[in-house]
Amino acid sequence: MKNVDLIIDIVSDTMNVARMHVTGKSRQKNIVYARHLCIYLIAETMPKLTDEKIAVYFGMKKAAVCKIKDKIKFQIMIYPTMRGGLGLLRKKIFENEK
Repeated sequence: MKNVDLIIDIVSDTMNVARMHVTGKSRQKNIVYARHLCIYLIAETMPKLTDEKIAVYFGMKKAAVCKIKDKIKFQIMIYPTMRGGLGLLRKKIFENEK
């Protein structure tokens, strides 16, 4: 999945986290946060990709993906700066898709 890999690479580079950790099982705070951002951005930019497929890619259950997406949406409402950070990530994703 080319676009999924692109999103993971961009978030990994931006967050300074190794790609293998983002798709792995690590529970370190910075890695989990990068993983959550990847899941949210994948779901947002690729609406045809189901939560089940995203869950399989990251080795988790569908319910976890749904909870992560809700958590990020809530954080966006609370922290306005997060909206700007996600906007920059989206911009990088769309620039690299071309």
